[in-house]
Amino acid sequence: MGNAVNWPSKMRSSSDQRDKSKWCEFRIEHGHQTDDCIALRLELAELLKQRHLSDFLIEKGKENLARRKQQSCGKQDSTPTPKQPYDRIVNSITGGFEVRR
Repeated sequence: MGNAVNWPSKMRSSSDQRDKSKWCEFRIEHGHQTDDCIALRLELAELLKQRHLSDFLIEKGKENLARRKQQSCGKQDSTPTPKQPYDRIVNSITGGFEVRR
């Protein structure tokens, strides 16, 4: 990726106060897990926006990216959106990992 990646600066908090059991591969520092790194998420979003990572998207992601690009350019999507038979949609997340101490 070369210079396309904007590498983050060092974390502001003192290294003595950080959790030494957690390691971030993106920041190359202790303090949080790589999966929880906000700087990494923001950088990935920016790289996707610049279309550097579009090869790694699944087809649905590529369609979404193309649709957003059309909308940002002021073009109208030619395919009409089907009407939903529902009044409201409630999205929820279930399951996951259970943490025990």
